[in-house]
Amino acid sequence: VDVQVIDLRWLSEINEEALLDAVKSYSHILIVDECRKTGSISEALITLLTERKSGGQNVDSPTRLRRVTGADCFVPLGRAATLGMPSRDDIISASLEMIGNANNSSDCYSTQIEVTS
Repeated sequence: VDVQVIDLRWLSEINEEALLDAVKSYSHILIVDECRKTGSISEALITLLTERKSGGQNVDSPTRLRRVTGADCFVPLGRAATLGMPSRDDIISASLEMIGNANNSSDCYSTQIEVTS
C-alpha cells in the first residue's frame, strides 16, 4: 500500500485549488483530524472534495472519501486529553477498509503500509 500524507497545518485560508490539484488523481482519500467530527476542518474538506474534486460532477466519481476524527465530546484535561482523538489503530483500520483489505485489528499490521511524502 502506497500512502501519501498531506499535512494541512496553516495559519490562514486553505488554498483550495492547490489542494484539489494535489489530490486530483487519488482514488482513495482518508482525512484524519484530531478535532471533533462535527464542525471540524475535516467536515469542510469532505464538502470541498465532494462538491469540487471532479468539477462538480461527483455523482459517478470513483474516489472513495472517508475521515477519522476525534469524538464529539468535551475536551478532557490531563492524561485523558488524547482519549477522544483518533488512534493509530483507527487510522490503519480505516485505510485498510477503504482499499477492501479489512482485517481485524490483530491482523492489520501484517499488511505493510509505506508512507511517502
